[in-house]
Amino acid sequence: MKILSLSLLLFLIVGCGSNSNVKENIDKKEELHKETIQNMSIKDNYANFIVAKNNIVRESKYSSGDYILKAYTDQTIGSDNPSQNVYQVYGKINSENFVLNLNANYPTGTKVVVKVFSKDGKLLKVGDIKKLAGVDQPVNMGNLILK
Repeated sequence: MKILSLSLLLFLIVGCGSNSNVKENIDKKEELHKETIQNMSIKDNYANFIVAKNNIVRESKYSSGDYILKAYTDQTIGSDNPSQNVYQVYGKINSENFVLNLNANYPTGTKVVVKVFSKDGKLLKVGDIKKLAGVDQPVNMGNLILK
């Protein structure tokens, strides 16, 4: 009986100790994962694109919790070129809806891409390129998933 009790006691001591070690290991892995994501370099094939302007000729951007989304185009418009209408660029960021309004003075066929940044300005994701077809034809950028 003493051997069984001693074994049970050792099991409980070792078991409790190993649970804290498991939690410690999980915490370390989560921290390493976050650090890896922060150090990840995102390839930006559209680095030469310009931040798109909205109808009042300000940056076309959308803030969402931890992220900032911005539209970029291969065309530029003057800062003195407001518009009455807009192109709508929409989609989802991790399943949350977003809409970006672009100045209607961009010519049809202008290429547009959405880039996702962290609140501190680090590029996290670059969406697929699309073309503006007309103000009556919203542009669906799909679901931008961040892992």
